[in-house]
Amino acid sequence: MIGRLQVMAEGVKSKLKDETRDTLAQIALTTDIWTSMSNDAYLSVTASYITGDWQLQMPVLTTVSMEERHTADYIAQCLKTTTDEWGISDKVSAVLHDGAANITDTERQNSWVDINS
Repeated sequence: MIGRLQVMAEGVKSKLKDETRDTLAQIALTTDIWTSMSNDAYLSVTASYITGDWQLQMPVLTTVSMEERHTADYIAQCLKTTTDEWGISDKVSAVLHDGAANITDTERQNSWVDINS
């Protein structure tokens, strides 16, 4: 089952990379750190963009386990790793998140516009 999910994820990643390479100028991210019922912390990142034919797309780029303390440096590193992996680091225009101080500081480190919800 994991192999099948990985194939699907790679397909979505390839499509997004193709869409963003030449046609998209900007992508907004939404991110949140949440805790599972078993008290494990995760970071989820969703991209939002409009395609050349005016279709809104909002793929979930990642949900990763937060193995370390949720410092601004660690969160910024996770976000940068995600955007680098997807090939969109230079296209991120803004990041929407809750108002937690550690998240707010990450956007300054990555030079992205910070939007608190």
